[in-house]
Amino acid sequence: MRQMIAVLSVVLATLSPASAGEWISWAAPAAPDTKQVECMAKAIYFEAGNEPVAGRIAVAKVVLNRVNSGVYPQNVCGVVYQHNYQQVGCQFTWACRKNNKIASQMLYEEAMVIAESVMLGFHADVSNGATSFNNRPFRDKRLVKVAQIGGHYFYRRI
Repeated sequence: MRQMIAVLSVVLATLSPASAGEWISWAAPAAPDTKQVECMAKAIYFEAGNEPVAGRIAVAKVVLNRVNSGVYPQNVCGVVYQHNYQQVGCQFTWACRKNNKIASQMLYEEAMVIAESVMLGFHADVSNGATSFNNRPFRDKRLVKVAQIGGHYFYRRI
């Protein structure tokens, strides 16, 4: 319980003050589907589990930016587990592995909190609209680098 409170404190400290004002009504947004939150949490955990909170939020925002792009699948699990036929693999390399084990329950719980808070719309898009990221810079004439957070570089289509 103490760990969960600490996690919530870290996540709440990174909330965008403007994001709370984006709600149209006083009603809280509906809770996202549990399966979709779990898919998002796994993406955060396996892609950015050791990154600062802002980096984990940015990875989650990339997933949501893909969902909202009209180019990728229209839900979080679809994006996270999308097959990449050009590279004969998955968009997220860990998603193709069969033995993905959660090594740190605490980091996974943090990822769950971050996933749900991002999906509820509590955070500004620190990825600057990115739809791709990598842990090293790369050149692709179709992409422009829009952010670097922690050990990740974030890109969006030109």
